[in-house]
Amino acid sequence: MSESIRRYVKWYKSRINNEVAQRYLDRLNLNNQDAIEKFEIAYCDGSYLKHIKRQSSSPLSYKNFKQSFAADGLLDGSHQEKFRSGLVFPLYGDDNSLKQVWVSKVSERLKSGRYELLLNDCIDVLWNQEALKVREVILTNGILDGLSCWVNGYHNVSSVLHIDTFNDWLVGRLLESKVKQVVLALSYSDFKSDQVTKFIGKIVSSGFVVLKVQLPRTMTLQRYAIKKDLGDLFDSMIRVDNSLDVNPKDMGSLPLDGIKGSSDSITKTLSLEIADRKQLAELSSDNPENQPKEKPSPEIVKEPKVKVEVT
Repeated sequence: MSESIRRYVKWYKSRINNEVAQRYLDRLNLNNQDAIEKFEIAYCDGSYLKHIKRQSSSPLSYKNFKQSFAADGLLDGSHQEKFRSGLVFPLYGDDNSLKQVWVSKVSERLKSGRYELLLNDCIDVLWNQEALKVREVILTNGILDGLSCWVNGYHNVSSVLHIDTFNDWLVGRLLESKVKQVVLALSYSDFKSDQVTKFIGKIVSSGFVVLKVQLPRTMTLQRYAIKKDLGDLFDSMIRVDNSLDVNPKDMGSLPLDGIKGSSDSITKTLSLEIADRKQLAELSSDNPENQPKEKPSPEIVKEPKVKVEVT
């Protein structure tokens, strides 16, 4: 991405203490300083263009900057900052390069659902990809769902930005990782999608242990976390095995022999006792002592003048 986008994201990191942003985070039970710092969460209050205008040496230089700003996809149809009144999440690739910017609009007028945006059409990227460094990963669709897990102590959570990210790219990332068990913390409608159904079939056939949560039909994980304990949700998971749902309390220990990417240092069985699940969630890359010895959809803006709604 261009240097101007990096400066733009950096500018808004200092705006996260804005009263509107703080009230929104409080309402979602996501106002966690550790998470804000770790994931570089920012808030766009629409002040960046005003700042540039004050700093510009002439009206022409400001006009040229605004044209470049539009070319980067940062203006909407009314020539205002596209991400204004939004929580901003920068996402990085394996080489620590900025690959995507995901935004959740902050507005109390949005009575149903959330309004989410992507800067460009890149969907093959994960939020909190560090979670792939441990044996069990929780996958969510949308960063706010993943952040809800993280602030509640489940640090082995990673999020896709779009339902279409449940694709061959993600299967490959899992196969390359240290992950042996995948927990799909998705909504009822997500599980009904063909994309997720195909993804589940591929990772089950690849040897991963796959479990899924059972959310109420009209509720996201983030909304569930506001009202109830996430531990209750994970206690009621079911296992997906060759299209059959099995209660994990009836499974005992699961053999890991034959799972792709397994190493000699990984134990051959992985207990699924629910009482130990919280402890598994604490196996993050931030705690090397616990590591194995060896590992609604957003709008995608492809061009500045074209808005493509993906549902």
